[in-house]
Amino acid sequence: MGSIDVTTSGDHNAGWNGASAPESAASNQGYRITELPFGTKRRIKIIVMGSGISGLNWFKRSEEQLEDVEIVCYEKNNDIGGTIERENSFIEKYVKLRHEVIRAEWDEEHGVWRIRVRDLDTGETKDDAAEIFINAGGVLNHWKWPDLAGLNDFEGRLVHSAAYDESLDLTGKRVAVVGAGSSGIQIVAAVQKQAEKLYTWVRSPVWITAGRYLCRWRNSDNGGA
Repeated sequence: MGSIDVTTSGDHNAGWNGASAPESAASNQGYRITELPFGTKRRIKIIVMGSGISGLNWFKRSEEQLEDVEIVCYEKNNDIGGTIERENSFIEKYVKLRHEVIRAEWDEEHGVWRIRVRDLDTGETKDDAAEIFINAGGVLNHWKWPDLAGLNDFEGRLVHSAAYDESLDLTGKRVAVVGAGSSGIQIVAAVQKQAEKLYTWVRSPVWITAGRYLCRWRNSDNGGA
């Protein structure tokens, strides 16, 4: 790969509080020993692509469990959270909105990921680097209409949950919802308060679990194998 001029904060010789650790003079064999206790943590950098539901969950865990890391998140959309409504202000300090990752390549020689990012407002590109790169990009960023006969002949307003128009007023309207996945469940619950008539088509049963409780129950004697 071509050379990329990148400045990172991941100093491999960083000691406590980011200070450089002392090093011994090089031996006759060319070895140089960093004078740090075994197991001393060094600061690393993490780049996250995407601030949807996957990114939100990861940031929550990182704040609880990680220490001495620099984190930056590049999000190509206009807001945090993707298609999921959730309290997400706690990650604003990490996120650069309207920034799209257009290239990611592992640099074996230096042990870092080389990331190229495009600013969607200015069109400018820049290069960044980090020891860890996390792809939290959501599949809903590449949504498509279902293959339904006559869909394009519909004379009313067509709206997709992955690109929902929040200015749409459904008060007193007849609304049809196709699908009952997680998005369909949320939409039906909200729309039924506004619509005059609500139709919903469900191809298969909907299963809603109790999350961690169900997992614990399944692993218990009562839950079976």
